[in-house]
Order: sequence, then C-alpha cells, then structure tokens
Amino acid sequence: MVSATHGIGATEQTQNHILEAAGILFEQYGYRKTTIEEIAQEAKIGKGTVYLYFKSKEEIGMAWLATLHSHIYEELEQIAKSDISPDKKIYEMLLKRIDLRFEVFTRHRRSMDEALSTLKELCRVRREDFHRREAALIADVIRDGIEKGEMIASDPDVVGGSMVLATNALLPYSMSPQQLGDYGTVMTRADNLVSLLVQAIVMRKGINS
Repeated sequence: MVSATHGIGATEQTQNHILEAAGILFEQYGYRKTTIEEIAQEAKIGKGTVYLYFKSKEEIGMAWLATLHSHIYEELEQIAKSDISPDKKIYEMLLKRIDLRFEVFTRHRRSMDEALSTLKELCRVRREDFHRREAALIADVIRDGIEKGEMIASDPDVVGGSMVLATNALLPYSMSPQQLGDYGTVMTRADNLVSLLVQAIVMRKGINS
C-alpha cells in the first residue's frame, strides 16, 4: 500500500495517473479490449500497484466515468455560486449540463459507448446519483430565488428534479447519433427547452404576485 508519508495527495495523484492511462487506452483500443496489464504499462507502474487502488477493470471504468461527470458538477457549482440572478443561474446550469456532456461524449465517443454498454447497470445507478446531485443543486438555487421574491415553486426539490429529467432527453446517451445531430442543433433545442423551463417558475408581476 501507499506509505502514510506520501499522504492523501500522493494517493490521489497515483489514482488519477491510472485513470488517465486507462482513458488513453479506452480511446485507442476500446474498453473491452483494454487489460489491467496494459493500463499498468501505459501508466509505467506495476500491475500490482494498479490493484492496490482498483480491484478490477470495471472499478477503473466506473471511476473514469465518475471523473468525467465530477468535472461537470464542479462547473455547475461554480455557476450556482456566481453573482448572477437565480433565473440566469438555472438557465446557464441546465444549458451547461447538456453542453459539457455533449463535448465529453463527442471527445470520448468510442470509449464511452463501450463502457456504458459493458457496465450498463452500474452506469445507470451512478448516472442517477449524479443527476440527483445536479437536481439538488438546482433546487437550492430555486429556493434562493423564492426567498428573493423572484421565483415561485411549491416544491423546489420536485421542480429541480423535473428540470433535470426534462433536459436529460437531450443528453448524448439518451439519443442515437442520428437523433443527436450536430452541436448547433442540440444546443438550439436545449436553449428553447431551458428557456421554457425557467420561464415557468419566474415570478411575473401582476400574474404570480
């Protein structure tokens, strides 16, 4: 195991190094054909060292996918913490979760297709967890909007979850390549949908007041 003197930073650095190596090989050869031994060689470490951090290739695959999703969540958090109005925050967050996934899926199409297919059930559970986190983040912004008298929603958690569910229809893994279309088409559809979702909860003087 990693020595205690190396600290958590060293552990995380080695894990990230393994995941980076795995990502490179998943892209070159596909998830199914990539082996633990090849990942170790790419990372320039021993095969046994890989097993100190990950019990199986499936665990590496899930951690790699989780890393891609964690970057998306971090971006959404930054928007939620920004100084713009609550309605603009939600608008940008919903667009960004589609935009970033489109970019990631396009860049890693082959490896993600294989990983999502092979680890289908595990990916479904993990994906739902990420979506719940995103919905909770949006719900917090809605609560802030209600407190400021700028939004109306009887249950922010339900509304946040519904917004995530609605925009999930435009995510890459929800559509075939033919349905997906090019980036411009997807983001135009996303803009139209997100605008409707945000308008539904914005407080309008003389209507909702």
